[in-house]
Amino acid sequence: MSSLIVSATVFADVVEEIEYEGLNRVEEAAISDAVAIRPNKNYGKEDIDRSIKNLYAKDFFSDVEFFKQGKKLIIKLKEKPIVDRVAFEGNDAGTDEMLKSVVNGRLGEGRLFSSHIVKDVLSDLQLAYKAWGFYFAEINPKYIERAGNKIDIVFEIKEGSKTKIEKIVFVGNKTFSDDQLKDIMSMKEARIWRFWGYDSQIYREDRVEVDVDAITKFYKSKGFPFFVVTSSHAEMSKDKRSHFCTFIMEEGDRYNIRNISLVSEVPDI
Repeated sequence: MSSLIVSATVFADVVEEIEYEGLNRVEEAAISDAVAIRPNKNYGKEDIDRSIKNLYAKDFFSDVEFFKQGKKLIIKLKEKPIVDRVAFEGNDAGTDEMLKSVVNGRLGEGRLFSSHIVKDVLSDLQLAYKAWGFYFAEINPKYIERAGNKIDIVFEIKEGSKTKIEKIVFVGNKTFSDDQLKDIMSMKEARIWRFWGYDSQIYREDRVEVDVDAITKFYKSKGFPFFVVTSSHAEMSKDKRSHFCTFIMEEGDRYNIRNISLVSEVPDI
């Protein structure tokens, strides 16, 4: 029995029957609508290309092939494996429970494997480690094939060190000193003698907005209604161990209350 792979040289043809091979978990009814070819009707290369794209779009298969045997069209499919286990190696600061909450069941046991989902999960894990102060954590997925078309996913992690805050710089503050503004901030410059509040010395992006808000509220409480932080940014040191944070601001004019008067329309008050 001979088989012929449908190639770009086939422009039009007719088959009497369509047969699927390789289906185990996926039902034929779930994918038949993706095939743009029908028995006893002409089809060409465009129909094949569209069918292949549609089948891949279902996200059930890792490989799709079309064969023609006589008047029969055979669609050979390789189903994606099922995730059997998700594990983490090398993690310390990020516990298994914390990391699993980031994965959020997308790669849980019994779910269909998808490289797109793994890519999204990797991105979310990197963001999580940045939120914890680890800006150079390395995370790589390792795949272990199991019997029954199953797969284990192991994320190998090198956390590295947390990046500290080396220096906080203010530009545009005239009324209040740098030290006065630093006192009201949640972020603190890393110092050997500062034994308390270690976490406050670790750079985290979410703390920048918190401190911008704190500085703004401080200025407005001191009579600067038009105060604004025009920009804030952080730069990594050359040794990639710390950040330099800069806050650029415009104080605006300071307003004082000169007189307070009361007008009442209530008689004798």
